[in-house]
Amino acid sequence: EEKNQQKETMSKIETTSTITGEDSPQPQPQQQQQHYKRPLPDKVEGHVVEVEHMIVTPDLRKRLAFLSHLPLWTDICVVELDLHRYLSDATRSSLKQEFDKRKSRRAKK
Repeated sequence: EEKNQQKETMSKIETTSTITGEDSPQPQPQQQQQHYKRPLPDKVEGHVVEVEHMIVTPDLRKRLAFLSHLPLWTDICVVELDLHRYLSDATRSSLKQEFDKRKSRRAKK
């Protein structure tokens, strides 16, 4: 019985380290990309700019690959937040065209 408890404990430890990534190898400094220098915040807050209701279709899955794990015909809401305060000046500058395009599109609605 003691061996079974030890196995269960080890299983829980392995599961926890997998979820938290405690035992995952850390990238070497030369492999890190510049935009990962600061740690990610525990909580992200921002002004809601737009909420868009969508249904996952085959076409939407092709356009937004990060939705490919969701079942077809699932109702979803995509929330756009203003996160400028979290972005560096260089990132804001490089994404300026995209920000302007989104702003223009919202103004047309």
